[in-house]
Amino acid sequence: MDRRTFLCETGGALFAVACDVAPARGVRGAFTGESASAYSCIALFDPALAQGRALAHYAARKGIEAWPADDDIGMLWHARLARYAERAECAGARTRMIAALRPSDQFVLARLAAPSGAVVLMC
Repeated sequence: MDRRTFLCETGGALFAVACDVAPARGVRGAFTGESASAYSCIALFDPALAQGRALAHYAARKGIEAWPADDDIGMLWHARLARYAERAECAGARTRMIAALRPSDQFVLARLAAPSGAVVLMC
């Protein structure tokens, strides 16, 4: 099995764990000991990418907030995501972000999110 096939086949499981989908709750709790309310989850996608549009549709079906990262991920972080992560932290939760972005945006998002303690999963 090559890397691309592995990532495609396990992507659903990673997304389920990241966003606290019902079948994954027991698995995540067994390994981490954390409750479902310990996290808030959002999806970030690039509408120009096919996988970004697919993530947006999946998030909409599952009732997860999805935000487009059109031009500048740094601007999106400072305008919306940092405040979202701060509000979640004040409520006693950590922010989980599942992202389908260009590699350059993934790099910037990972660096911006690290100090806030937000968990970023790339797909």
